[in-house]
Amino acid sequence: MKVQSIADQTDSDVDFLAWELRPSLLGYVGLPVAINKDLEDWSNQFGIPAEFNQIGLDDNHLLSELEINLYRIGQETLNYTFKHAV
Repeated sequence: MKVQSIADQTDSDVDFLAWELRPSLLGYVGLPVAINKDLEDWSNQFGIPAEFNQIGLDDNHLLSELEINLYRIGQETLNYTFKHAV
């Protein structure tokens, strides 16, 4: 394997890990926007088209723990999708 290939893969892996650890976005923009932003980033990262639709959470905030858990569930769903669909 070429050094450049290893470096590119490492860069991609680090970007993905940073993406997984980013729940602070929730406090700034709320759950629907945070999920949509991560979905767009994920789609661009892996070249898999995806879209997010939500109903009823426009300006409403849930309990912080619930938002974080739903956010993490969304992240894990995307991770699972990539691992098993490609």
